[in-house]
Amino acid sequence: INADDLGISEIVNNSIFNLMSKGRLTSATLMANGPAILPALNEIRHFPGQSFGIHLNLTEFKPLASTPHLAPLLGGNGELSLNIEKIRVTPSLMCAIAEEFSRQIEFLLARGVVLSHIDSHRHVHTLPLVFPALKYVQRKFRIGCVRITRSMPRHARRYTGLAWAKKAAYNFCLRHVVRTRTTDGFTDLHTFTDIAKRQSLPDGIYEIMVHPGADAHDDALLPTDWESALPFPVRFINYHQL
Repeated sequence: INADDLGISEIVNNSIFNLMSKGRLTSATLMANGPAILPALNEIRHFPGQSFGIHLNLTEFKPLASTPHLAPLLGGNGELSLNIEKIRVTPSLMCAIAEEFSRQIEFLLARGVVLSHIDSHRHVHTLPLVFPALKYVQRKFRIGCVRITRSMPRHARRYTGLAWAKKAAYNFCLRHVVRTRTTDGFTDLHTFTDIAKRQSLPDGIYEIMVHPGADAHDDALLPTDWESALPFPVRFINYHQL
């Protein structure tokens, strides 16, 4: 059970740590350039039983790298913007993305964080155009686990054959271009519980993404014994146990 966005705000930080203290979360990912990252770093030492990864960010707040080649991803205020999917990636921009990822990882490593895995804000690491930069930092910093692309359709949606093919291709490359450990499945809490109650799921390790402090459904369900309503037994693990 991984909480995204640790470091994005005090409200999110407090929600995540409160649920961790109650054993309802096993993992979280840190946004190195988030406005509330320093308070988050002060607290994680109290949770040695949980895993903490990095939430790579190319879409919000000020970048940590100062390279001018990152300019296509910046808004007028000098902060990262949400237009990455509309950008044509040049070699210089790819190098700038790899440098920004490196600075974010180094920021956390320098403060003693043992990074268990990689995921990203708004899932930018699953974009094919970002893949070379992802693999560069994964190899450079020897981070062996990465979140896969979503494998269970959100709510009542269904993936088309082409969508499944793209997801399967991405996850195959993720696992084999620089050997990478991953979960067998990945989705959000609402989708996982909904699908699990309606159809049989194969045994395996699933990552469930949550956003405490920012998602009303997660805030309502996470403090409860939600897993007892599922038609199969569940054991919680963290990314260090993958």
